[in-house]
Amino acid sequence: MRIPKPSYLIIFLLLPLPLVGGALLQGKVLYWGLPVLQFIPWRALAYEQVFRGELFPLWNPLNGMGAPLLANYQLAWFYPPSWVLGLFYWLGGAPLLAWGFTLLTALHLTWAGWGMGRLMKRLGCGVLGQVVAGVAFSYSQYFIARINFFSMIWTGAWLPWVVNNVDEMFMTSSEEKPIRAKVLSLALVLAIQLLAGHAQLTWYTWLLAMAWGLIRWLGVRDKKIGPFAGGFVALLWAVGLSLVQLLPTAEYLLNSQRATQVDYEQAMTYSLWPWRLTGFLTPNLFGNPGLDGYWGYANYWEDAVYIGILPLIMALATLKKAFRVWRKGEVSTSERLIVFLWGIVAVGILLALGKNTPLYSWLYRYVPTFDMFQAPSRWLIWTVFGLAVLSGLGIETWRKPEGRVVYGMRLSVAGSLAVMLSAWWASHLLSDLKSSFANATFQFGWITLGAVVVLLLTPAESSSTRLRLSWGWLFLIWVVVDILVSSRGLIPVASMEIYRPVDLPHELQPVIQQGRLYLPPPDEYELKFKRFFRFDRYQKSGEYVGALRASLLPNLNLLASVPSLNNFDPLQPGCYNRLITFVESQPESLKAAWLENLNVAVVEYHDFPSSLGITYHLLNPKERWQWFTCLEVEPSLSLALMRLGDVINSESRCLILIGTQGETERVEMPLSTASILSVSENFNRVVLEVETTGSGWLRMTDLWYPGWKVIVDGHLQPLLQVDGCLRAVFLTAGKHMVQFVYKPVSISIGAIVSFLAWLAWLGMAWVEWIKR
Repeated sequence: MRIPKPSYLIIFLLLPLPLVGGALLQGKVLYWGLPVLQFIPWRALAYEQVFRGELFPLWNPLNGMGAPLLANYQLAWFYPPSWVLGLFYWLGGAPLLAWGFTLLTALHLTWAGWGMGRLMKRLGCGVLGQVVAGVAFSYSQYFIARINFFSMIWTGAWLPWVVNNVDEMFMTSSEEKPIRAKVLSLALVLAIQLLAGHAQLTWYTWLLAMAWGLIRWLGVRDKKIGPFAGGFVALLWAVGLSLVQLLPTAEYLLNSQRATQVDYEQAMTYSLWPWRLTGFLTPNLFGNPGLDGYWGYANYWEDAVYIGILPLIMALATLKKAFRVWRKGEVSTSERLIVFLWGIVAVGILLALGKNTPLYSWLYRYVPTFDMFQAPSRWLIWTVFGLAVLSGLGIETWRKPEGRVVYGMRLSVAGSLAVMLSAWWASHLLSDLKSSFANATFQFGWITLGAVVVLLLTPAESSSTRLRLSWGWLFLIWVVVDILVSSRGLIPVASMEIYRPVDLPHELQPVIQQGRLYLPPPDEYELKFKRFFRFDRYQKSGEYVGALRASLLPNLNLLASVPSLNNFDPLQPGCYNRLITFVESQPESLKAAWLENLNVAVVEYHDFPSSLGITYHLLNPKERWQWFTCLEVEPSLSLALMRLGDVINSESRCLILIGTQGETERVEMPLSTASILSVSENFNRVVLEVETTGSGWLRMTDLWYPGWKVIVDGHLQPLLQVDGCLRAVFLTAGKHMVQFVYKPVSISIGAIVSFLAWLAWLGMAWVEWIKR
């Protein structure tokens, strides 16, 4: 139904208020899972580096013996909308930073809805269709249930903007908008999405956009190659604009545990559980982690697809036109688009099923990129996008119901009442019935009842403008009510205090200055997934908050500036990953010696009966700096670790160098000693003043990684990879100034290319603006 233009668009701005506005006013913020373990600690560390004078936050020295920070793609350091977060950190540290993250993420939902509205306007929809499609997409449970996954929300919010610009590239004539202007706008949105920090959703967006462009091109009579060329130029330009992030990330990926592919079992984790397809109608059939608990397969959010009953009905209303296509010889542009949209709805579901069908296994083995990501259920973004667009198109063709349609809808009213009565009856008489079954069924009944009543009240096209506007508001209000009711419990918040640094126990304070903290993987898993972040229920009591802060789970340790051997980054240096796996495979009698060799001073274990749920075991760590006068060479990391395992308890062992075939297998120097006279250290540089009585090798118990260099007395020297993954440098007798510096070439090249690309973009944009 075409409605005269009212102020419906205010819905985009107001809807975040009932979702997170109250929490923000009370000083509550998002915390569950990744915000407290990754996003906030990463950003806090990054801002700490910049405020102390670093140009870029290149390195994280506090997790896993060190790891790249800026190259961590999900940090999204160069994402322009996130730059405002620096002000929040400057004003109030990590707690206010978390408040800013919560606000910014909510605003991205608004941005996603606005982008969808713009796309629907391009497709010829009225304001009501624009708003309904925008709300169905941006406030779908695909996003609301993932509200704690900041990078996914940020990236997904740009999907409709990318598709809108692709549609403009193919469907807008050069007279209406010059090709240069279209290339500029498409390059900009592609680049910003690339910088938003989630490669998986960016790739899914680009695949969808390419398919969209192709289907739109097929509907154009004058088929020219220009739009494809423009799109390709925009893509290359976008890569150039974002290369400052992409190049360091690519280097990190090639040196990470995912350098080749994601393991098959990991890739198939979080395949869509077929029973969760009921989520299109009733999202909480298997419970809700924020209300009565979730008891279905895996977790709640990965399979969440609910867009609301009224939008779903409007989408289904377009099926009539889609089926009509098969009976016609000629297909209109709008009909082709509807068939395409139902196609991506189906493809999204099929791919999301993952291991539950043989298709995805075949794609994983034989089609590039399918082995790069985990969680096939994330393909559901295609499904949610397709249904949202169809809902907007469906409203345009919706008319006052007549005849058999009215009869069917009246039966639906009776059916909804029967469903509600049955759910109430079952909840009282069937003691073994899961409460979520009855609650979800009852909710489905009354939401559907309201939706059908709204549709029965559809005014005729000849009705007054006031009546049609009122009905439009009634339609939107019921959609919003549906969204808000279905979102209850899915946005877990806690006091900002959860992000304040914790005071370490008195017995740990002197010890932790001598070395690192370590949480064995089984204990980390127990604390993370069975106590603090259970998939079945969100927790946020005061006792919970205190215990979580005290646990120093990785990467929560960053907020307390406590060095940890653990690392909870999505990408980890491959050498570090193999080293930890090897250490964990050692017998308990040797494991302590390995940990002490890696400068571990405290091992933390889960201990559920204790007040905090944790206990500590103190070790006698080796110094961070050690001196060796003999060197043995092994040709590979595996052999080096095996050799080191043979002598790990020896006080007079040699340093194990990872070298190449043909190098001398053993080098010995006369016995000598080395003294560290002074240490000056910041995040990306360590400066030592060393005095030695003879020649030998100084080992630093920090991670060897490409981009680190060592300068001795002003001269660049080879940085050796020793004892698996550690750094070392050869020194002669005497006093030396030794500098370990992290200067990756990738960031320099990326920064130069991006700077030039942005200069070119700004110059071209200025020229286009002057012309217009």
